[in-house]
Amino acid sequence: MEAKMRGYYGVMVCGIILICIVASTISPLSHAERKNDEVIYRGVRLNMATNYFLMIRQPIIFLMWMDFVSMGYLQSINANTISILLSYVVDDNGEISPFPFSQSLAEYHIKRFHETGLMVSLTPIFIGRSFIFGPLPEKILQKENFWENLRIRTLEAAEFAEENDVEIFFSSNELELVIGWERALNFSRDILPDVRERFSGKVGWHGWLRGLVDMGAFNANGTVMLSVPITRFNFTGYDMYGMTTDVGADIKNSMESFARGFIAIGMKISMQSNTSFLLPEIFGMTKNAESLTHFYFEEGEGKVVGYFPTYTIWQKSFFDDYVKDFYTGI
Repeated sequence: MEAKMRGYYGVMVCGIILICIVASTISPLSHAERKNDEVIYRGVRLNMATNYFLMIRQPIIFLMWMDFVSMGYLQSINANTISILLSYVVDDNGEISPFPFSQSLAEYHIKRFHETGLMVSLTPIFIGRSFIFGPLPEKILQKENFWENLRIRTLEAAEFAEENDVEIFFSSNELELVIGWERALNFSRDILPDVRERFSGKVGWHGWLRGLVDMGAFNANGTVMLSVPITRFNFTGYDMYGMTTDVGADIKNSMESFARGFIAIGMKISMQSNTSFLLPEIFGMTKNAESLTHFYFEEGEGKVVGYFPTYTIWQKSFFDDYVKDFYTGI
């Protein structure tokens, strides 16, 4: 196993060297002027954890992807902001370590995207040692060192964002899913003052509400509501609030009604928190779900300050055919 992992890391090192060679041949565009006033973030979210594995398993495809996004493609679809992840791995003892080369790759990405005139959003993400994102086992959450490590790594990420002139820092990537909603809400309040001390840009909370929707009420009368009190979700002090929008969810015929109600919940949380509202991750854009994705975009128009559909090399046609036109019009 150790020999296999060393082989993977060797491929990753070679990939990083090749990326730098490719990057050195690309002439960057002029750096865009940064503004502090409210803008519409015409974003694209890069799922860095997925792309790390792509680099490990198929480095040539990864290099093609990096070359693709580095040569002005994002600007060609009228995007102005890129969202990237800083990945951390949680082991069974509650220790948290950076994913191999994640900081180096994130630093490289930030530099490249700033050079091409894009704003950057950075979010720490915490995954289990099996490299699968989702709820952490309760035995880990019971360990005191886990909570201290979670705090340390979140603040480390905030410092990293400040050092690299990132415009937006999200203190969370769906922590309601990872550690439970009550613990996540407590953490959101506790960590904010320390994040503010380390990061001078806009601070957001990227939440996860999908699993908290009362599907019984929705199936009975079409009402989208949470199964827990919405008043508990208060993110006062943050600049932005938003939650993952899963357009691939299994609510086929009633998806438009669900989307309308789901966005209304997010807006209510944002209003009671006195924050801007955005969609920090629009996920699950399969070919069959593209029309539903359109609805989320259109329902949010005039209500949200940012959209971040998740980009992979397999969804280029969707970005070419729809996202570009939508971003041109807002």
